[in-house]
Amino acid sequence: MMGPSFFSKRATILKNIFLVILIGVIAFNTYGLITAIRRITPFSNDNTYEVSFVTDSLGNELATRIDSSEPGPYVQITANIMEPTDQFIVDTSHAVSRITVIGVLYRIPLMIVLWFAFLIFKDLSSTRTPFVPELFSRIKSMAKILFFYGLTGTVIFSLLITFFVTGIVRINNPINFYLILIGFILHFVSEILEYGSTLQTEVDELL
Repeated sequence: MMGPSFFSKRATILKNIFLVILIGVIAFNTYGLITAIRRITPFSNDNTYEVSFVTDSLGNELATRIDSSEPGPYVQITANIMEPTDQFIVDTSHAVSRITVIGVLYRIPLMIVLWFAFLIFKDLSSTRTPFVPELFSRIKSMAKILFFYGLTGTVIFSLLITFFVTGIVRINNPINFYLILIGFILHFVSEILEYGSTLQTEVDELL
């Protein structure tokens, strides 16, 4: 039988999972920022860069990929730019640094969503009930972030790449419908939980 103790254990497991994911994302982005800053300082090594293109099975170019001789993940400009390019408004090392910084900024809303998810399951692991006012507001905050992120995130990313890296204004698939859908679902879930909380309060008052 699933009682409060079982519910609390499941919430604790999910809390720990989101915490590990959040720490991993923060560590990866911090490493990216440190690497980006070091590449444009006098302390930077004499790295070489190779610009290539990510292609599909038919050989169509989908994205620009930049590999560095320095150990670390490669940099990729996704298909948000309709036509991949190897022409940048700055030298390649500065282009790599700028893309990295823009990529970190682009992920900030997702890190905030992960933080909210961690807080939600942290509270659930201790309260043992989903009918908590703070829970509703946090789920709604996640829903709003995902909705606006899905609506504007790609456009903002592409414009930043345009102004600071390529100088080419080309935007493809500007709306992320999956994130928008998830935002709507989370908002709907919060409304259901809030309504359930109201009913539970009314029942308690009658008793």
